[in-house]
Amino acid sequence: MMASPMCRRCQTGAEKREHIFWECPPAKDTWEQLHMAWVISDDNSVFTDWLKNTFETKSMALCRTTVCALWALWIARNKFIHEGENKTGSQIASFVQIYLKELDDLKSSIHERRICVDRWSAPMGSRLKVNFGAAFNNHTKESYSGLVIRNSKAEVICCKTEMNLNISFVFFAEAVACLQALKLGLQLGLREIEVEGDSRTIIRKLQEKTEERSKISVEANRVAHCLAQEGLKKRESTYLKNLVSPGAVEAMAEDKRQMEVVVEVRGRRNEEVGESVLQF
Repeated sequence: MMASPMCRRCQTGAEKREHIFWECPPAKDTWEQLHMAWVISDDNSVFTDWLKNTFETKSMALCRTTVCALWALWIARNKFIHEGENKTGSQIASFVQIYLKELDDLKSSIHERRICVDRWSAPMGSRLKVNFGAAFNNHTKESYSGLVIRNSKAEVICCKTEMNLNISFVFFAEAVACLQALKLGLQLGLREIEVEGDSRTIIRKLQEKTEERSKISVEANRVAHCLAQEGLKKRESTYLKNLVSPGAVEAMAEDKRQMEVVVEVRGRRNEEVGESVLQF
């Protein structure tokens, strides 16, 4: 027996995404109670287009409330169907507001912490390391990927900047840069490489517009970011062998200096250990 396509809560329309989240009376009431009546305006027609437009044009706070409300509406729909529990729009909106407040209270109780990525470290033996970074322009929806491949002596095998169009978010820009780093390794026929980029935690922190609660260091990926920033500034793609572009020279030299310091310190420790063994 075919199930009815009609909404089981209101019986006034087919149970599509647009109906569940916009048209059903509890949904309408929820958005009105949250003072977000613009969500159910006549301009909306396709749910996916509306959601994409919301994330591209609205503030972080409105996007957060929107996502939480969609989640709450879906939970309320499932509870009605499977448990017979019927929540009103006011009750759903109240849940959303309380839940978001609890998240804010939890965030404010977390002490300031330092998110730190160590300085660049050279790969071991014959292995190569590719670092990737991205620079993003929110107005033009463009990004530039910065890629650099180095060996165990911190020598540059090649570096590349690549332009990307139709990039919606910072995280997408970083994901595209990661993919391009892997492709570069394949194009060069490299059999074994290390791939290093920014962690998702750092990307999320950089996207926040609220008060900073963490200090962030991305020194390990500085050369790749310099390449990406230079590409975005000059609006050009480049490919260089055995050297880096001018905008990344200083960062490159600093990585090499730091690596030499690490090697020297390790050498001294090994000598001290050897002397201790001989004295014993």
